Amino acid sequence: MTERVLIAGAGQVGVFAAKELGDAGHEVWVADKAPAPGFFARYGGTSPERLFKLDLAHSTAVAAAARQHRIGTAVLAFRSPAMPAEHGQGNGADVCPVTLCGRALIAAGVSRLILISSFAVYGRNNHSRLRETDAPAPETPYGQAKLRAEGSLISEAGDGVELIILRPCGIYGPIRVNGGSHSARLIDMLLFAAARDKPVTLEWAPGDEDEYIYVKDVARAVRECVEHRRGSGLNIYNVGAGAKVSAPMLREAVRSLFPDAPILLRGGLKQRPRLPLLDSSKIACDLEFRPQFPLVEGLRDQARLTGLV
Repeated sequence: MTERVLIAGAGQVGVFAAKELGDAGHEVWVADKAPAPGFFARYGGTSPERLFKLDLAHSTAVAAAARQHRIGTAVLAFRSPAMPAEHGQGNGADVCPVTLCGRALIAAGVSRLILISSFAVYGRNNHSRLRETDAPAPETPYGQAKLRAEGSLISEAGDGVELIILRPCGIYGPIRVNGGSHSARLIDMLLFAAARDKPVTLEWAPGDEDEYIYVKDVARAVRECVEHRRGSGLNIYNVGAGAKVSAPMLREAVRSLFPDAPILLRGGLKQRPRLPLLDSSKIACDLEFRPQFPLVEGLRDQARLTGLV
């Protein structure tokens, strides 16, 4: 069944979700306070007129847009500013628009909200896998902001509203200028440097590993949520890759595309507490979702899309 979907946020996830949903035959509109038409035209895969400028914290305007397009499902994929983690950007700028936007959408009759959150809400613990039932304990301002955004929507969503929260691991793929998460910017930098034979040094500590998922897999998880209505209530899903990647493994993955990439590894960093893998069995069971892009294939696709190969 064709769904009428509004995506709030024309960043990396929002734009790729628009393409995934559009290719599946759904009616999709994308709103952003500062849209990037070039990025949308290159990766969004749908008509340029479906992208429009909208202050997502302006309740009246958001509700009017939802009513105008008769939206049934809204995806809240607010862009993350490209700032060093220690600056704590997003610690409030992220929460207020989510609350106001979600409240306006519900008032306009939208019956399902899908929030793109983050695994950063968990923090680090001694479990072998991070499950949706684990108590959140975010250690960064970014994770704290995401958790508050989750809580605000849970409070706003009442009877008759379905709320789905996706908690992906580190997302990579093509990004807007000055956009993207830490993971996305790191991998984008490595690919562009490798394509230009520019030396890069990665600092790391033995045993320090991260979990990365390609943006097209996250977009497909969004589509699965859109296409599987479960009535009302709350569902939280981890969206993980199922494997950890160390700095040497990441270098080898980049070198599978650019064999002579001058990526140097420098040890000496203090080892961080180990972050467990995400347990993504719930989304696999409920929605039959499993990631399709191993790291090398995701890097290959990103390099192709960005014109590096």
